[in-house]
Amino acid sequence: MERICKRVGGQLWEDLRQECVLIVLEKDNVQDIIDSGGGLYYFTRIALNQSHSNTSGFFKQYKNMYSLPEDFDKPDVLEDDQKEDLLVAIEEAMKKLPNYDRRVFELKAIEGESICKLSRETQIPRNSLSLTYTRAKNFLKQEIKKTQN
Repeated sequence: MERICKRVGGQLWEDLRQECVLIVLEKDNVQDIIDSGGGLYYFTRIALNQSHSNTSGFFKQYKNMYSLPEDFDKPDVLEDDQKEDLLVAIEEAMKKLPNYDRRVFELKAIEGESICKLSRETQIPRNSLSLTYTRAKNFLKQEIKKTQN
């Protein structure tokens, strides 16, 4: 039980174990479940349900206290001068790409063409185009990080 609760509950594993034990003790047919060999599975399901269900007692009492703020997933807002610097860094990095890599990246990322469609139209293997796009994207990320640091 301890191993299951540590894995599912993280830092709150002791509280999760306590909630699960209370639920198990309230059940009338626990001995039947244990005798049938399903005790471990049953306890695991209780732990998962308590941990992940926002209507469970454990979630309401413990886990909800550690939830992320509402604006956690909102993107950072860049100031105008930061946007300008970022655009300049992107343009400079794009200039450093070989022509073929730059064109594949532009078609995929900027114009929104799919790799499969590009492959059909150009007769260039899909894997080759995909590898080129990924390589260009990673190169641009590295170049932009260099200029921003």
